[in-house]
Amino acid sequence: MEVIPGVFQPRGARCEGRCREEYTVSKEKKTDVNIAIRMIEDCLDDNTDSIVLVSGDSDQEPAIHWIQERFPKVRLAVYIPVLPEEKDERRNDFYPSIRVDCSPLPLDGLLAHQFNRTVKIYKDGVFQEVAQRPEEWVSGYVEPN
Repeated sequence: MEVIPGVFQPRGARCEGRCREEYTVSKEKKTDVNIAIRMIEDCLDDNTDSIVLVSGDSDQEPAIHWIQERFPKVRLAVYIPVLPEEKDERRNDFYPSIRVDCSPLPLDGLLAHQFNRTVKIYKDGVFQEVAQRPEEWVSGYVEPN
């Protein structure tokens, strides 16, 4: 498994309510493209016999469709993350329409399955670096002892 990072770009935003306060938000960029390229590359290089995509991003649909048409022996499965209150509203009709397995991935128990705040990254068995989980991802989570 390989971590395929995107980029978080800070952008200015303004409250749409009365206060009109300005603040900075981080917008994720390039992750969907990086994942799509890697899935296609793995198929072209004959490095995979199955792909499991966990994403609710419809930008992945063309890549999955392309793989399904050109590499029918590659098993594909898509899991769409959903909050309990979104379960009935979340669409997932595209993947079944092209005969790709698609299921909701419930998020209500996700906090209990997060990585630790610090994760060591190895490549070919050799330590490379330490990755820190962003603090805003930690909300409500109690790290195990």
